Amino acid sequence: MSFEVLRILQIGDIHQPEWPLEREGRDVKTALQSQLFADGLGWYRIERILAALLHHADSADAIVFVGDYTTKGDALGLETCIAHFAALLRPELGSDRDIPIIAVPGNHDVNKDFATDVGISSKFRTLQGLVRYRKWQALPVETLISTDLERNGMAAGRIFSVNTCMGSWELAAFGESTLQTLTLLRQMTETGRVPKVSNNSFVNETGDVENLQYDNYDAPFVLQNVLSAMSQALSQAPPSCALIAVGHHNLLQQEVPRYAPYAELLNSGALRKTLQACDRSTIYLHGHIHDGPIEIISDAENPNRQIVSVSAPALTHGFNLLEVHVTEDGPPLGVNVRRFRLKPNGNVMEELPVTIPLFSLTHKQRVLKREAEVIAVVEDEQRIRFVKLIDLPKIRALGLPEKDLGALVISLYWRKLLHIDYISSPSSEWMLKAMEA
Repeated sequence: MSFEVLRILQIGDIHQPEWPLEREGRDVKTALQSQLFADGLGWYRIERILAALLHHADSADAIVFVGDYTTKGDALGLETCIAHFAALLRPELGSDRDIPIIAVPGNHDVNKDFATDVGISSKFRTLQGLVRYRKWQALPVETLISTDLERNGMAAGRIFSVNTCMGSWELAAFGESTLQTLTLLRQMTETGRVPKVSNNSFVNETGDVENLQYDNYDAPFVLQNVLSAMSQALSQAPPSCALIAVGHHNLLQQEVPRYAPYAELLNSGALRKTLQACDRSTIYLHGHIHDGPIEIISDAENPNRQIVSVSAPALTHGFNLLEVHVTEDGPPLGVNVRRFRLKPNGNVMEELPVTIPLFSLTHKQRVLKREAEVIAVVEDEQRIRFVKLIDLPKIRALGLPEKDLGALVISLYWRKLLHIDYISSPSSEWMLKAMEA
């Protein structure tokens, strides 16, 4: 048995026009001092985050954007954002590895003019064209997009990209009476019969209904044919393949109440059911809520049908790096979610990782003889580095190559039969510890 680690860099909502451009971490009280002196103090938020992001990008097996590249879905904003990250992340700019870059649309990436005039799918054509031009993976619109992460010529992981924004900014989401009201309101603003108050939730400072449409006419959902295609694709995936779905919207209701006609993903229950129907654990990556909760959606009848839902924070606050442990001859072992967040001092620091097994822990009692011997040795030592464990006589007597012994130790870790410090580092740095009774 051998194991591999799939590393997936998860980048949350970008909203590039809203990036803070002022230096932080300084308190300038006077304009009399030299500007050069003032500029030597403080730091730029986005500069610090992008530097940390690039540090981990080259070692990733895939880079995933979960949508909302801009705020108003305008073509210039989308083009600027995609071009910026394409220049930062494309492999030909310094790496010889072909790292797939995966993008899904967010509700703010829809041009509202296209949403009104073109139709339910063509409104994504601007973003779709930009992604195609930059040679990223195809943008999901009306179909499911699948990307394989290969190891030794086989799919060790499979990423399914889903468009959760089909109903975003569609006037047709409301009934005829609401549309008539909207038409009347538009006519009233054009004739000056409605006060142009900036705080009015129905009209903006120019007196049109842009805010009404953009803030309230968001009815996100996933097409049924996409759910059907995903159900079939999940059931046909190899048993050892890690299954990862990517969409913009959250599966569960967010912590902060969202006051809107359609506050959440309309058919999130159907998407959850689809992800659980394959009788295996799946990972779901999303953004939208600008926060980073990690949630497990379980099935009481079948513990193996869990969904590990991982939200990325807004990029201005940090990003996630997922490490998925897979084996060649068994189901995926688990996922290690590493969370990098910007702190008040301007440093991007890694918070405590969240480790989640991708199988039912009811299996952990089935311990093989050689596994029991490794556990016993670690318990005798209490703490021991993996490189020293290899040379112990009792371990050498097992006749396991170093790679197979590493896989055995990783399996014990995910079954909570021993602990490994520095598990994200190379095996030469692992510190093995006995589990507390």
